[in-house]
Amino acid sequence: YRRTNTWRAVERQWHRRVERMNAQRGASDTERAWGRPVAVCVVLLAVVFGCGPASRPAATSGSPHEPLTLLVAASTKEPVEELAARFRRAHAVEVRVVADDSSKLAQQIVHGAPAAAFLSAAVRWADHLEAQGLVARRRNLLGNELVIVVPKGNPRQVRAPEDLAGPNVATIALAGPTVPAGAYARQALVKLGLLARLEEQRRIVSGENVRAASAFVERGEADAAIVYRTDARVSSAVETVFAFPSDTHEPIVYPWVLLQAPGSSRASDSTAVRLYEYLGGPDGAAVFRAHGFTWLSP
Repeated sequence: YRRTNTWRAVERQWHRRVERMNAQRGASDTERAWGRPVAVCVVLLAVVFGCGPASRPAATSGSPHEPLTLLVAASTKEPVEELAARFRRAHAVEVRVVADDSSKLAQQIVHGAPAAAFLSAAVRWADHLEAQGLVARRRNLLGNELVIVVPKGNPRQVRAPEDLAGPNVATIALAGPTVPAGAYARQALVKLGLLARLEEQRRIVSGENVRAASAFVERGEADAAIVYRTDARVSSAVETVFAFPSDTHEPIVYPWVLLQAPGSSRASDSTAVRLYEYLGGPDGAAVFRAHGFTWLSP
């Protein structure tokens, strides 16, 4: 009973805080529509990480033992977890990795989710945070490639994007339209004149992030999916049959963002800065390349 009441009290405080922020900023209808689900997600993060409603987006405590949270694009989960484990062993600092849709994570940061840094799968979400005064430092870290994946053995004989609209294919999985991978996929399909046809045929199913789109194929619930090449490498149940030319969609760029509290000109604490620099350094380059990413940072 006490836990239930505490949860509800925390959620009510977050809703009031979000409404005050919206009123002060003159939030649009779209931003207000994000309010409740994002607030609930922030409460979940706060409860999981042991933080109260007053938590700030950047890890600003000077304690070397305070846990650091990284919010990262779903496609980067494995390499970031590997690097976080190495940093944890070297510095005796707990590093927590939360991997999900970049658009969702960015909105959580705006609404106060505690995090030291953010690795986005699209530049627009780093720009969004910078416009809110939440970016201490940023750099373009990684690149990726958009591909079509199918179940092992390619039972539907998909060889090219045009086959997605053919008689052998019933269902194609994409990440949601606000998810970077889903946005890139839809841009490519528009460029090739296929999106309207696939939508009219009701062949598209959407996943909450790029890994969810890949999982549709892994479970046999979709005949193909458009995901990143790095996602195809993670699963032994799928194979890549086509890579989209880079000129069919916006450049796939992953900005690496060190966060700060709103209105602050001071960067995060020294441990967070070291972690930010570590992932953007030689060890980071080696690990991300080993997982199939293109390294953009010098």
